[in-house]
Amino acid sequence: MADKTQKLYEKALEHYHSGQVDSAEKIFKKIVIQNPKHGETLFALGKIAMQKQRFVLADQHFKKLLSYYPNHADSWTNLGLIYYQYSKNIPESISAFKKALELGANPAPIYLYLADIFKNSGDLNDAREMYEKAIETQPTMAQAHLGLANVLISLHALESAKNHFIQALTLTPHNADIVLNLITLAELQNLTIASYISEDLRTKLSGLGQQFLKAHLAQKNGDIEAAISIFKDLAQNDYLGVEIYRCFTLAELYDKTAQYELAFEYMTRANELQSLTQRAQLINATYYPALLSTIDTAVSNAQFIQDVQARTQNKSVTKQPIFIVGFPRSGTTLTGRILSMIKNVHVNDERSVLGQLSQTIQHDYNLNYPQDLPKLSAQQCDDLRQQYWQAHQKASSWVDTPIFIDKFPLNLIHLPLIYTLFPKSKIIFVKRHPLDSILSALMQNFHLNEAMIHLMKPEQAASLYKEVLSIWFKVSEVLPLEIHIITYENIVDNFDDEVKALLSFLGLEWEENIKDFYKKKQDSFQTITPSATQISQKLYSSSKQRWRHYKQQLEPVVPILSPLIKKLGYTD
Repeated sequence: MADKTQKLYEKALEHYHSGQVDSAEKIFKKIVIQNPKHGETLFALGKIAMQKQRFVLADQHFKKLLSYYPNHADSWTNLGLIYYQYSKNIPESISAFKKALELGANPAPIYLYLADIFKNSGDLNDAREMYEKAIETQPTMAQAHLGLANVLISLHALESAKNHFIQALTLTPHNADIVLNLITLAELQNLTIASYISEDLRTKLSGLGQQFLKAHLAQKNGDIEAAISIFKDLAQNDYLGVEIYRCFTLAELYDKTAQYELAFEYMTRANELQSLTQRAQLINATYYPALLSTIDTAVSNAQFIQDVQARTQNKSVTKQPIFIVGFPRSGTTLTGRILSMIKNVHVNDERSVLGQLSQTIQHDYNLNYPQDLPKLSAQQCDDLRQQYWQAHQKASSWVDTPIFIDKFPLNLIHLPLIYTLFPKSKIIFVKRHPLDSILSALMQNFHLNEAMIHLMKPEQAASLYKEVLSIWFKVSEVLPLEIHIITYENIVDNFDDEVKALLSFLGLEWEENIKDFYKKKQDSFQTITPSATQISQKLYSSSKQRWRHYKQQLEPVVPILSPLIKKLGYTD
């Protein structure tokens, strides 16, 4: 029997390796009928089921194998993958991967999987440790260097991030995306890309990477027309990510050369391509509008507002963050960079911790959000505050400072939650002409999520603006929040007075180095946002009233935004 089973197994393997997967699967199934405990066959059936994305069946095969051979390390590895990628059971996934490591499975890919899990969960320091272990185990694993570099960016260790990007590029010189990452890092640190990539490595880059590098150097030298020529000569690229980058860059370059129709044409194409990416397809586009509608309904209810106030009345909370809010591309990143120049101030950037807490309220406390905020117990509020601070510490290398500033523009929809947990927090609302905010958003290559996916078309972006600002006005006018409004255009025109008024609101003193905010290396922010490279430059008046160059293209959104334009104090 054993000889017969072995011959069948070898035949099945031969079919599998020749690409006859269905035929191999049939033979493997015959084997397990004859010998249900044949471990190699159960493992092969599990792998084939995973290959066919039949994850429930794969789970059954691996578990059956482990019922006979509980120390089969590779089965634990594959169960970890199934729990992570299919069932989204993170605790079970981590447990399975750790079991595989204990049993001597190949550690490098497992460390890589664990790093990805921790990174996506916001546990960046744990992710860093796992990437480092993967590299220690397998130094030539380019994917681990790349993952570690991205985590190091979020931990504001940009010099180390640069080194790992270069390691990844050295191992995979055909990867043009790494060149783009290095270009962005160089811009943030006010350095030239030539100081990042050695001459020897530049000669090994793929044609695409070399072209990106050439175009970047042309831009730095002020030869915008040469950069445009390079990107136009690349023509349409089959790789979606590269084509998106090419179109966004051409939009920016044409805008700089006052070729506004072409700029709008390329930004439109870039956004259309963004909507075709796998990430865009996986996002639930109805989630954020539904959330806004729910919040708007709640804050429109006078009884809800009264209950929130009554729930918070006389509550003493010693540690209060400061929040910078506003619509995306309104100047929040600029405001955060300016404040980061002040001693003993830490600006924690682009972490949706309040969004995470809203999920905790719904899933862990079984309460509706935000309607049931008044029902939170004192203990639950204490726990949420503790989770808030722990989440920020996990997501960065931040250590306790006297003043902590949470910069996340769309936190403005969570004002009732802010008031519930931190009733004495100061709120900085950054405003900019709505049409300029919308236009700037359309020109940005955002990392897509449930909110940003609505910033790819003018009408959708304007509708999102209207819904978000509706919540802002309703809540800010009725809750006793400490609010200071800072105007983007005033920062550009009258920097000293606008910033001094902000500092007075925060109880901070003017420091002469504040005006040099654009010189500061971008190593104190946790994320590279679309605004990052702009704030590494001096303030430029061309960012004001930019929408006038696109008046015809933006005409359809004017009726949507007109009431808000007036309410925010703009004449047109």
